[in-house]
Amino acid sequence: MGEPTHLAARDISVVVPVHNHAAYVGDAIRSVLRQTLPPRRLIIIDDGSSDGSAAAVEACLAGCAVPPGCEVTLRVRENRGAAATLNEGFACADTRYIAILNSDDLFEAGRLEACRRAAEEARAGFVVTYVEPIDRDGRPLPLDHPWRRWYADARLHELDVLPTLGFTLLFGN
Repeated sequence: MGEPTHLAARDISVVVPVHNHAAYVGDAIRSVLRQTLPPRRLIIIDDGSSDGSAAAVEACLAGCAVPPGCEVTLRVRENRGAAATLNEGFACADTRYIAILNSDDLFEAGRLEACRRAAEEARAGFVVTYVEPIDRDGRPLPLDHPWRRWYADARLHELDVLPTLGFTLLFGN
């Protein structure tokens, strides 16, 4: 019989590695749950936070409406580092697409839908998007902020030096 069409289109997992971002992780989770195309799986892994991040995740989830068909998994464990946490999240994802959201970042409302569409149209193995840097209060950084210049210069330099975008992503992350 198969899945209903609206669920079959939701073949995305979002992995959220969390480490000491109690002040921001609730906003990050809400930005995932408010997507125009919500994920089928939201995998949140607290990597040994010492600031109450796990409690902040639980409080957020208790107060959020989880879209129908979205399965939320929260794992809380000792610190193993970012790479181990991402790999654990990837191992939990059983969907065609996987998106990563750091626990102090946000997704714009249509991001997952746009990325999925772009991947399918280009028959791409992965999709990269620009980031909009924000300050501690969630406001975009000014256009002349040093971070913006650093980011643009670093990306252009890496694209010139490295053979592919994949190497650039590995080098820069």
